[in-house]
Amino acid sequence: MTGFPSKSVPMHETVTGSVLPNSWDKEYRVTGVVIACDSERELEVVNLYSHPELAGLCRSMVAVTGVVMMQGEREQIQVEHFRVLETDADLTS
Repeated sequence: MTGFPSKSVPMHETVTGSVLPNSWDKEYRVTGVVIACDSERELEVVNLYSHPELAGLCRSMVAVTGVVMMQGEREQIQVEHFRVLETDADLTS
């Protein structure tokens, strides 16, 4: 990813974005998700097993807090907690 600072050290962050599927099983169930931010930033959720409800929130806006790290060219987040954003007011808080 060009344009973003290199994160060789994991950082604790809160990001806001849409939950999007990025992998599926043979029966087309979501098995992986990313958080897609307005800034074209995508963070792969590495611990979906700890927060399986995120797979059911595809296309929903969320605020996710966790540890962000780089894995090769890909940004990843180990989710600690999240909340669903339901209104425009939630996006600015």
